This record gives sequence, structure tokens and C-alpha cells, in this order.
Amino acid sequence: MLIKNLENVELKKAIKEKTKTGNEIIKGYDLVKKYRIQEQILQDQITSTIYGSDVNKMRRIATPLHDLEKYLLPKVDNVEDNISNYYIYYKGMQYKIIAVRDYFIDIKRIWSL
Repeated sequence: MLIKNLENVELKKAIKEKTKTGNEIIKGYDLVKKYRIQEQILQDQITSTIYGSDVNKMRRIATPLHDLEKYLLPKVDNVEDNISNYYIYYKGMQYKIIAVRDYFIDIKRIWSL
């Protein structure tokens, strides 16, 4: 990875609260850490087949030394501290974490800030 291609992102964890009906709502977000990432736009045929029409909202990111990937990988399939509680903020947009692998993370844009 070239240093000139790295961009800043923030990893935030959702603060959830249970309502009287038992539903969980997001009350806010706590900053976990800031990372530098390199982005790859997903436009190949295989990815288009997997993600369908959402492929335009998808990004693949990777960090130098794969710090973010190492942090999130144990949270996949974890009951209490799952990756569904974490969000990436990148270029003024919020992204949901879709998949974590050893060398990259797939994220999907939720909304613009």
C-alpha cells in the first residue's frame, strides 16, 4: 500500500438501549479508533452476482498491517460483541460492515452525514 493512497476512517460502536417493548434502539455512537485505509471499488462480475443491485453502495477496504481486520475478525459470529454493532465513517458517509476477511473488509453505505 502506498502512503499517498491512504485515507482516514473512523470506527464507531453503536450505543444501544432497550425500550419497554424489548426492541433495541441506537442511542448514539462511541469512537473506537481512527484508521487509515485504502479503498477498492467493487465492480467485478463475481461481486456483482453476490451483492446484486447493492454493488454500487459497496466498498472493499484494507488497512496497512491489517490492524482493523484483526480487530474485527474475532467479532464475527460473536454473540455479545458482534460486528453488527460497529460502523465505519468514511468521506462523510456511514457504512455498515458486511464481511470481514483476513486481508479486507466489505462495507455497505447506509447514509450520508
